[in-house]
Amino acid sequence: MNLKKEAEYPGPGQLPIFYEIEQSGIITGFPYTETIFEMKTEFQKALCIRTTAFGRALFLDDILNSTEYDEFIYHEGIVHPAMLRAPSRKRVLIIGGAEGGTLREVLKYRDVEQAVMVDIDGELVAACRAHLSDVYGDPFSDPRLLLLHQDGRNYIEHAATESFDVIIMDINEAMEDSPAQLLFTREFYLLLRQALTDRGIVSIQAEWLHMPFHQDLLATVRSVFAGARQIEVNIPSFMMPTAFILASPDPAFYELEKSSLQKEIASHDLRLNYYSVDMDRKIGVLPPYLTSRKKGRIFTDEELPGYI
Repeated sequence: MNLKKEAEYPGPGQLPIFYEIEQSGIITGFPYTETIFEMKTEFQKALCIRTTAFGRALFLDDILNSTEYDEFIYHEGIVHPAMLRAPSRKRVLIIGGAEGGTLREVLKYRDVEQAVMVDIDGELVAACRAHLSDVYGDPFSDPRLLLLHQDGRNYIEHAATESFDVIIMDINEAMEDSPAQLLFTREFYLLLRQALTDRGIVSIQAEWLHMPFHQDLLATVRSVFAGARQIEVNIPSFMMPTAFILASPDPAFYELEKSSLQKEIASHDLRLNYYSVDMDRKIGVLPPYLTSRKKGRIFTDEELPGYI
């Protein structure tokens, strides 16, 4: 683990600091007071510590996944812009999402009949349920859930008879030699397109907004889906603007009247702390230097995504 056990931190006494070396080239230090769990599963390293700034924080392969104090921003951002625009929400597929925050937000909708969650790492899901259920809730006990521990790509490749109204990709970064790499390619998105209903919507964790990786991913998604939009979500613990990509076979899927959006939120009695009608408009507006960038390269199974 990337831990420095005896670092001095300004304040009372000395605290150890966890240093996260982000793919963007930034090093971030998280002073912490307690290690809640630390494990190496078949698929990844997982570390949960109690930080002084953000409460409990979960790191996967030394990269911040989410924190106690601002996880709701990420999970409301990846779920609700897609769910509220979907003409139907009867069947929802979540790939990833071990902590349960994405599942929690999906199951707030009364018309969801089944949520299929496919997370490869059953050990991590169990650890999150054991140690973090007071943060993320315990949506895993909902009878509408079908929880599967298998590779997301493998599931989609064999889901020829499946059809989903919304698909949410809440997955790890595309690190070299990681199974997640094959969940960012054009071939994979073609499989997602087949598993979607005609007006279904995909919501994709799309990394930091200003990085070349995001622009390449956007180009990859647009090579498959007629409609694709970037949204920007600012999560304090992530240090930099984070992006999600919404995509659909319907090129006009994103447009939604303010009154219709408010009606949908009210009809499901959604109790939200970040997302709202006004925030929906805000996160969908990007500055020209981001929207006018050159088209990126397309990720394929032969030309995989990755970081420098």
